[in-house]
Amino acid sequence: MECGENYLNFVDSQSKVPSTKSWQCDLCSFNNHADLPYCTNCNRNRLGQNERELHSAKPSRLSSVRPKSVAVRDRRTMDASTAEKLSRDVIAFCKKNKMPFVDDAFLPSDQSLGALGMKREMQWLPLAEIAPSTDLDDYGPWT
Repeated sequence: MECGENYLNFVDSQSKVPSTKSWQCDLCSFNNHADLPYCTNCNRNRLGQNERELHSAKPSRLSSVRPKSVAVRDRRTMDASTAEKLSRDVIAFCKKNKMPFVDDAFLPSDQSLGALGMKREMQWLPLAEIAPSTDLDDYGPWT
């Protein structure tokens, strides 16, 4: 008998194993021998009881692959909240590890706010010499 034939006989016998001496794979639902730590069909590791409970609480990998219909407004809200959470996590990580954060999409330049080469001169002007930046500034209070 060759190795391939042994494997096929083993796989065929595994699919008919009684439930008391087998476990069912969470991914492909193949019945495996109780002594095996992985599925003979898909090679997925056998999950313990605690891992199985944790795994069942998470959406399955297959369900995350299927596209879901989501309203555009809801999608924007979800994307914005995901981006905000990611941003907070990155900033918290940088603060925790005392690392400066530089966004690759917005590299510092001479025109950047807070650039090192920026002149930090202040000039005090009387109120009459301050030009409004918009028409609405004309009507706003100064204090």
